[in-house]
Amino acid sequence: MFEKPLFDRVKKEVPNFRKKIVPIIGNLVLEDFGLSESDNNTLINQVSIIFHLAANVRFNENIKSATIINVNATATILKLAKHMPNLKVIPLFNMCFSNNNRKKLFSRLFTCQQLMRTVMLNILKSDSTLLSSANEPFVGWMENMFGPLGLIVPSLLGITRFYHYNPDFRADIVPVDFTVNALIASSWEVFNQFRRGKDTLIYNFVSPVDGPTWHKYAYTLFDINKMYPLHNAIYFPLAFYFQRKIPYRICVWLGHFLPALLIDAINICMNRNPRMWKLCKKVDKFSNAIQPFCNNEWNFSTDNVQAMWSHLSEDDQQLFNFSMVGFDWTKYLIDHYMGLRLYLLNEDDSSLQISRIKYRR
Repeated sequence: MFEKPLFDRVKKEVPNFRKKIVPIIGNLVLEDFGLSESDNNTLINQVSIIFHLAANVRFNENIKSATIINVNATATILKLAKHMPNLKVIPLFNMCFSNNNRKKLFSRLFTCQQLMRTVMLNILKSDSTLLSSANEPFVGWMENMFGPLGLIVPSLLGITRFYHYNPDFRADIVPVDFTVNALIASSWEVFNQFRRGKDTLIYNFVSPVDGPTWHKYAYTLFDINKMYPLHNAIYFPLAFYFQRKIPYRICVWLGHFLPALLIDAINICMNRNPRMWKLCKKVDKFSNAIQPFCNNEWNFSTDNVQAMWSHLSEDDQQLFNFSMVGFDWTKYLIDHYMGLRLYLLNEDDSSLQISRIKYRR
């Protein structure tokens, strides 16, 4: 894991950082995580802060699997925390979209969570879709195609062309490094709040009201693609969006599935592996899962996040920057495209000239 470029910076700045990391073998789906007695005692006696970030975020996951990881595992964390004498705080990382049937989401705890507040210092940390880093560990870093990347990358590669989203709705996206900074700061903030006798707070870290719309997000990436086309693109990248589902599904069948069948039939005749149908089905399944988030818009209460930012010193604001006020979205989306090109698709400038010639054809 530490051989990834993600850790290059910390290797230079803190060469012995591995000595500070103690790996624990466990499995979220097993009772008590399947921890050995030795590991369990290590956690109980030496841990003072728990960042619980493990979750299943597949929106099309079956309810049983999602419950085991997202609910039962959290309950196991709380049970373990009761035995930790040095425990200071547990920031719980949660999705805003857990209550996506509501258009306006407030910072509040529900009755079922009252027990948690009696056994630990607790915070629910809500977030938008996490995208590439803005600054740390380096600009544009990413390593998966969750969220809108699962749709935009196939389209930039010329595999898919049709979208079902409302172009005028705000895209709920935030940089992953800003989110991590906010999470670290929130552990400090909630501990100070608890010492002052304040109630547990929820911090909604979300895209600001002046964030990009889905139209700006998609078409900014396509504009950058004209200058930095992808070497592995199969066809010329195009994108068409539909707000109504029936025309969208017709175009998907005629423009995605039918050509995929024809290409696979040709590949079979040539003794090649047919893969286009399977690829289009995979993209379509992912598209259906995230469509509710591209065709709805939510308003979040961010008062607690703004207050937390104001409580930080100037030095801490520099070290743990998560303020989205005045954020340069144009620069970020350019860096975002360059990051997906480099870190997801493993393309660098050595193939750029050939890619541009291929694009112009």
